[in-house]
Amino acid sequence: MEMFNELIKELRETANCYYGEICSHVETIEKAADTIELLQKKLEENKIGGWIPCSERLPEESGFYMVTKKIKETGNRFTGKSRFDTQKGWNDPLNFVDIVAWQPLPEVYHG
Repeated sequence: MEMFNELIKELRETANCYYGEICSHVETIEKAADTIELLQKKLEENKIGGWIPCSERLPEESGFYMVTKKIKETGNRFTGKSRFDTQKGWNDPLNFVDIVAWQPLPEVYHG
């Protein structure tokens, strides 16, 4: 990931060199740096197969997520979908489970 950080830094420095001048390349350079940062974040999120343990961090936005649920009594795990609210936490209709990991829902198929 250090390679990404160096490239992002170099792109930002290059864009700063052109500020104040009329140059259409500044926007392109900034978009490139933004894209690399986004890709870096997505790679970091997927470092463990896409699952992010709730003990590490929770979603930053409210919405529906794919989750791994653990049955409190047995410890058995299964996947499903659950809603997360940034103010209230997980809102799952099953009160006998704990949500232990999450990941963003996949894109909807438009085939």
